Amino acid sequence: MTAVFKTDETRILILKPSALGDIVHALPLLASLKKSFPNRYIAWGVKEKFAELLEKHPYLDEVIIWKERGFWKFARDIRQKRFDIVLDLQGLFRTGLITYLSGATQRWGFSKEETKEQQFFFLNIRVPTPSANIVEKYLDFVEPLQAEKTVEFSVVEKESAKEYIGQYFQRTDISPDDKVIALIQGTGWENKTWKAERFAQLGRLLSAKKNWKVMLIWGVGEAEKEKAQKINKMASDKLLIAPATTISQLVSLLKRCSLAVGGDTGPLHLAAALGLPVVGLYGPTPPSRNGPFTEKKEIIYHNPACSPCWKRICRNKNNECMDSIQVEEVMKAIENLEAKYF
Repeated sequence: MTAVFKTDETRILILKPSALGDIVHALPLLASLKKSFPNRYIAWGVKEKFAELLEKHPYLDEVIIWKERGFWKFARDIRQKRFDIVLDLQGLFRTGLITYLSGATQRWGFSKEETKEQQFFFLNIRVPTPSANIVEKYLDFVEPLQAEKTVEFSVVEKESAKEYIGQYFQRTDISPDDKVIALIQGTGWENKTWKAERFAQLGRLLSAKKNWKVMLIWGVGEAEKEKAQKINKMASDKLLIAPATTISQLVSLLKRCSLAVGGDTGPLHLAAALGLPVVGLYGPTPPSRNGPFTEKKEIIYHNPACSPCWKRICRNKNNECMDSIQVEEVMKAIENLEAKYF
């Protein structure tokens, strides 16, 4: 099973429309393809709210945006580009259908065991991905595509975002000698979320360390901001609350931090991709597959009998897998990373 390239005119589409962490995980595959085939046209199909991470990326010739309620337009846009190879890395029915409608001669994707919703019916080349971690699973595509493996995340920092975050830091009492610890308190799943009061307790402990500042990173919307404010209040207002950020601004914000703590969520994987030491708090998803792809990590995962369940809401109604994680062990993990990397 190998790719049949015509010439350097072969056109490749990476179809990975969401979500933030998943897109970050696929960046080493992009780097492998572009470095192996610098003259080949490579595009990425992505949902509009995540496109900012990929825009002006040096390894991409084009970003094709999937707008809200714009499925058929997105499919038409892709078909009009006349790609020779489409790599469906999402593994869902809708992305499989887009892959089929693209008209590409080669429609690549995961094996039947790795896909959902009968997506595999739309493919004509299926790649076994025996590796454990999801980043390595994407890199399992490299050899069949006749490319050389490159583990490079190549996250682009935009000057406007860097300036925005620089202005925020100027308004705080953070000094150049301070270590900024990012607490990523939000996740896309209720079941991946650590208790707010434990983030508050951890924040109090960390803020007591000399030259350490603790910053709460929050997601989109007022509810997320209010949750961060609640955590800060429980921490006796000792924490910083991050400004509202776009994805590009989040990149610049994390680049100013020294370490990040959070669950299995996009900003934690982005922090790891940027080279930060990270502490991953895991419960319903297995760190063997979804853990941060970095050596600079500590993982806390108690692996109860019900985990991994891959459920957004705990079926046992007690969120045991996350609630079993104690503040003291998270603090110990941070201290272990401090000893190695600070």
